Amino acid sequence: MNKLVGVLGTLALVVSVMPTATAELDVASDARDLTIDVTGPELPVTLGSLDYPFYAAERGMAGQCSVELNVNADGSAASYNVSECSHATFRRAAESFARSANFAPGANEEVHELTISWQPVN
Repeated sequence: MNKLVGVLGTLALVVSVMPTATAELDVASDARDLTIDVTGPELPVTLGSLDYPFYAAERGMAGQCSVELNVNADGSAASYNVSECSHATFRRAAESFARSANFAPGANEEVHELTISWQPVN
């Protein structure tokens, strides 16, 4: 019985020092290059939450939305309207962007029109 305990103790020691993970070399990457363009007469000073939607990126989808922002004197968005969107997933991304974008402080209730384009790079 003592021999069995000694063998199990040695086995436990050997197992505890073995590597727990291995890395594979030459693994194909599914990474894609993606671009997001924001255009308009006046651009925000901070883009806030501007992401490429995962659903669209996985499928290599391109999209575009038009956004109209009513801006407070401090530069934050008071309200927004997302129109002419190519797909619902891009609409949600445009709405998230509109809520978080900030313009330079200025006159109260300025209106800014922007176009957001999402494009996979070939």
